[in-house]
Amino acid sequence: PLRGRVAAVDGGRVAINLGKRHGVKPGQAFNVLARGEPIELNGRVLGYKETRIARLTVTEVEDMLAWASAAE
Repeated sequence: PLRGRVAAVDGGRVAINLGKRHGVKPGQAFNVLARGEPIELNGRVLGYKETRIARLTVTEVEDMLAWASAAE
């Protein structure tokens, strides 16, 4: 699965740091996750709870980035 980051927000459009070079195509959807509380065992952080805060649908794709629209 592809993992990327939100690079910019321009009005209702969101740019992500994945593009044609990464195999992204129009219509592809991505979840936007927020890092929550840590999951610990014996004082060691094993990971974090993640919560979906939005879903992005790709509308335009360039070589190194893609533009998407967001829905909650």
